[in-house]
Amino acid sequence: MPSARIQKSTTAKMGRPNDGNDPKHLEMLRKLPCAVFGTTGKIHAHHLMRVDPASRGMGKKNDDKWAIPLSPHAHNMVHLDKRAIEMGEEAWLMSRGVRGRELAKALWACRGKDLEAYERVILRHAQDRIRLIGSHTGEAA
Repeated sequence: MPSARIQKSTTAKMGRPNDGNDPKHLEMLRKLPCAVFGTTGKIHAHHLMRVDPASRGMGKKNDDKWAIPLSPHAHNMVHLDKRAIEMGEEAWLMSRGVRGRELAKALWACRGKDLEAYERVILRHAQDRIRLIGSHTGEAA
């Protein structure tokens, strides 16, 4: 008598929900100027690190909705610069006039729109950044 075969079970692939992830959004961010220095060219989509602890873990990054455009230099500074590490990412960005969470939310709201919508957000951010830095230095903006 032949032995009974055990059916192979198929388990659903478990992963993070795709609500806050969109590769096209990251593609658009890479076309924008750096949020810190305003430079263009090769731009990284930097995922803010301590925004949503529930979506982070070992080897995981935050969702794409928490990404901002940074030049390679600014991106390296956020991750490797001693001052940035001591201050923390959010405080370091703020010292550069960048409100990371607000910028990421505004850029995420552009998802599905054209590049011009993203550029308007980054332009408004740059204007706010100039005012913010001016208010810290005592200069009129």
